[in-house]
Amino acid sequence: MNPPPIQPTVVIPEVLPPTARIPPPDRPPPSGSIPAGRLAKILDDKTGPDWFAPWAWCSRALCAYRSGDAESAMKFVKKSEELKPAEVAHASNLAILALAEHQLQHPDEACRALDDARQAIQLLQADPSKRDHDLLIAEILFHEAEALIASNKP
Repeated sequence: MNPPPIQPTVVIPEVLPPTARIPPPDRPPPSGSIPAGRLAKILDDKTGPDWFAPWAWCSRALCAYRSGDAESAMKFVKKSEELKPAEVAHASNLAILALAEHQLQHPDEACRALDDARQAIQLLQADPSKRDHDLLIAEILFHEAEALIASNKP
């Protein structure tokens, strides 16, 4: 019996809790993950496959946000969006954008991104074929942003 073929997989660290921080580069990454520096190099050198880049920029945006760099998070969301990501990556990007805008104390922009994320997620939820773990990640990020914006805490 042959094992199933290995499929390329990108593990997006989007479900890290809000208090999590990306470990510094001198520490080894958790097992089964791509080191943030390596991810950045693949993106900056444009050496990854086409399908990889939109998700990877989304992941890099979240890493930047979790590390306290909201401006870079916004820049990386923009790069992901320029690549026309899948609908669910687009929803995650919007949630990350809402988080970053909130952190930068741009309440109107944060609310606008949150509303856009809500609409994108509702469209995905309406289609049973699009309900999967990636949508769950977008929903988790959305609820995090919603709670932060509602509490008005940066």
